[in-house]
Amino acid sequence: MIVHIANALVEKGFSVDLVLAKAEGVFLDRVSTKVNVIDLNAPRVLFSLPGLVRYLKKNRPIVLISTLTHSNIVALWAKWFACVNTRVVIKHDSVSSGSSALWDYLVKYFYPYADAIVAVSKGVARYLAQVTGLPLERFHIIYNPVLDTEDTMGSTESFKHPWLLDKDIPVILAVGRLVKEKDFKTLIKAFAEFRKKQEARLIILGEGKMRGELEALIKEMNIQEYVDLPGFVRDPLAYMKYASVFVSTSLSEGFGNVIVEALASGTPVIATNCEGGPTEILENGKYGLLVSVGDVIGLCNALKKVLNDNELRRNMRILGKKRAMDFTVSRIIEDYIELISLVSLNGR
Repeated sequence: MIVHIANALVEKGFSVDLVLAKAEGVFLDRVSTKVNVIDLNAPRVLFSLPGLVRYLKKNRPIVLISTLTHSNIVALWAKWFACVNTRVVIKHDSVSSGSSALWDYLVKYFYPYADAIVAVSKGVARYLAQVTGLPLERFHIIYNPVLDTEDTMGSTESFKHPWLLDKDIPVILAVGRLVKEKDFKTLIKAFAEFRKKQEARLIILGEGKMRGELEALIKEMNIQEYVDLPGFVRDPLAYMKYASVFVSTSLSEGFGNVIVEALASGTPVIATNCEGGPTEILENGKYGLLVSVGDVIGLCNALKKVLNDNELRRNMRILGKKRAMDFTVSRIIEDYIELISLVSLNGR
């Protein structure tokens, strides 16, 4: 998302530095050549504080946009230590602050010092209001700029997965880190229940610490032949374009980028009605089916409904593609430009 924002701002005529704790990662090659990449060469974000202070003192940018909790805290500290008038805009993208009570404390104490706080959904804004004690009006709700063109994003990845090239058997697709918050156990159980009555296959893209547990559950359910966990895939859009239905079973979700990508790909979406972005993206069920969190039978029934109703799938594809256009870079960047102008004027 930050790469999208940086690239779009520089195309709008802004001078943009992308300041990284360490200049590495799978998306680094997607940064525009017009964006000036600053490598602080720090092993961890916390250790980037001295380098960020030096950067602020030397360059004195008008606005510093930060994202992720630990980076946000460091950005606020850096402004204080640098004694500069740079306006700090922090972006929070989850309905939690971190893995410990310490992060909740840091968010509560330091976030109010930001010049502007961006929440990527109304659910995130409600969470932050509860933690910080700030009024909801203090937060700027700006959805993530997921799509980098006005078109449904085409995939450039060479695509050879045999299941998705076989049109005779429907394929259910999920994408996300293999962690507790994504609740893939509910999806696997619902899939096993669904397969008792109807043939189908399940692909879950992503990697994480729960791989062993999920593989054990798949074996316990005796569905190894019908479930594939390929690991991390840089471009999941190729899979989305061919999948019969996309499923998100998150316990909570700040926004839900993959849901937007699935909609843009023309794939029907089923998601849990969890705290955060999915319900807002799907507008309470207008653009996809919603099921209760952890509801195995409810999810199984939703799969039956989508996979056995051609007219419903066709309508979901049409509406989904239309909805996805609300989350293009060209649409969302205007909100960021308006916010940058607002905080810049307030700083004068």
